[in-house]
Amino acid sequence: MVFSDHFPFDRAVKPLLRVFGLEASVGVTVDNVDNDGKDGLIVFAGKRLDSGSALVAGKRRVDKLVSWGGSALTGENYATVLLLSDQATNEQRGWGDATGMPEGRGNSQGLAGHFGKEKSPPLATQTDLWQWYSTMVTGQKTLSE
Repeated sequence: MVFSDHFPFDRAVKPLLRVFGLEASVGVTVDNVDNDGKDGLIVFAGKRLDSGSALVAGKRRVDKLVSWGGSALTGENYATVLLLSDQATNEQRGWGDATGMPEGRGNSQGLAGHFGKEKSPPLATQTDLWQWYSTMVTGQKTLSE
């Protein structure tokens, strides 16, 4: 599973995500549907949270997950676990001198699936995925191991 990440990782990891057939937006995702008026919160519940996924309906069932900001993802060959609403937007991040945003759009903040013959990390942020990929390519262990 890959979760979306926030600036500046969203832009930095885009080339790596493409290797896995994934795309990420750059900016901040805003989805104010069903967030009880709390601007910035993204609430995943009901049909927007894939209750059929073992990641959600495992030993400890998850009925609601809340996120804030981050990027959005798309991946044609992956299951959408955290579905954004049709009203979700990608907006300029208000951090320092960040430029070139917003860029792209996605429909998810969490995707699950398999890639290739190698075993991928079961739960990963985009940063974790980069560390896993770097280890596979270079053979060098990362700081997180």
